[in-house]
Amino acid sequence: MGSMRRSFTAEYKAEAVRLVLDSGDSVASVAKNLGVHE
Repeated sequence: MGSMRRSFTAEYKAEAVRLVLDSGDSVASVAKNLGVHE
């Protein structure tokens, strides 16, 4: 049984990028905090 692929809005993605740039954390760290895979 496969899992459904999640989709994210452009706004959500932009916010995730902003978090990486503003926080200085790694992409992996921010992805983990958001509950998504890198």
